[in-house]
Amino acid sequence: GFYAKSRVQSLLEYELPAQLQHLGAEVALQLTPSLQVSRSLASNSFVQRWIQRGMSEAELPLLVEEMAVISQQLNAGAVFLAGNDGSTINYYHFKNGEFNRRRIQRENTQDAWYFNYLASQLPYELNLDTNAFTGTQLQMFVNYTGSAVNSNGEPVSVAGVGLDMLQLAKMISSYRLGEHGRASLANKDGLVEVR
Repeated sequence: GFYAKSRVQSLLEYELPAQLQHLGAEVALQLTPSLQVSRSLASNSFVQRWIQRGMSEAELPLLVEEMAVISQQLNAGAVFLAGNDGSTINYYHFKNGEFNRRRIQRENTQDAWYFNYLASQLPYELNLDTNAFTGTQLQMFVNYTGSAVNSNGEPVSVAGVGLDMLQLAKMISSYRLGEHGRASLANKDGLVEVR
């Protein structure tokens, strides 16, 4: 009757949106430090100058040191930088004390994230993905664009961190909506990524 309809309406219009807003705020609180650090690395004046000067091997240890500090401070699963000097695009990756690098190439399907992100022209994005350096473990990558551009008008730096999705999944799966409801994280196509 009337009471059941009124209760359902209250749930749909007020209670569920409030609970989802609360969950969203908790997730945002978890991600804020990662967004700040990603922005800082992408906009770091030393990093931008180093890329613009051709990413010299002599100064590479300074980049590795910076990435190690970020990794330790944030307890991030990974720290990365894509440097584009206008002729070469290199990907630098630091995880668990291990530094790796490789060239980014348009024809490599593993690099589609980079070109898709640049095409979006967003200042930052959150991207669920894996890569050759993280293995099969799903990561939430925070991609952030620096402000400097190269001679082709492309961003000199895209940097960020990769967060362990298991931690985020634990937080989301433990969240209850009412007595029996559960929260999930779905992608833009509605595919549930985290239960």
